[in-house]
Amino acid sequence: MKKITDEILNDYIDNQLDSVSIQELKMDLDNNEEALKKLKALKVVDSSLKNIEVIPAPEGFTNRIMSIIAKGSRKAVSRVSYFFVSVIGLFSVLIFAVMAFAYYTSTGSVPSAENGSSLNKISEYMAQFVSLLQSVFQNKNITTIGMILTVLLLISGYYLLESHKEFKNKLKNLS
Repeated sequence: MKKITDEILNDYIDNQLDSVSIQELKMDLDNNEEALKKLKALKVVDSSLKNIEVIPAPEGFTNRIMSIIAKGSRKAVSRVSYFFVSVIGLFSVLIFAVMAFAYYTSTGSVPSAENGSSLNKISEYMAQFVSLLQSVFQNKNITTIGMILTVLLLISGYYLLESHKEFKNKLKNLS
């Protein structure tokens, strides 16, 4: 005797079983009082569902529901992190300013005589640039500004990582 499931009983009610399966089911139902009660209950439910009056949806119901859904859903709007952009811009301006200052100071102090070799000129320029950087960074105000810029860089990196995590989570929620 194979197990009588709700699926088999529903297939019997819907006339979806072949004749061999129907004969086997009838023999099993004769021996199984519990399954017979379940079959009778399912027949009552089936006849009740067939007698329910079907009321059609009002005209334009689907369109109204879809418009409500569309109004309720928010579209993904790309946001620009102005903090991050401003920090990167500030660093770029500072780098260009240091390069321009170094160029300005080097052009005024390098002799214009062409009797020295290029390698000597480059080494003199590098020595002047290094001494200039040493004198600039010995000032405590510059060191403080450097520390502040470093903290800003770390904070902007944190916000960049957080926005990346948020973006990944939004992508996961879309699928």
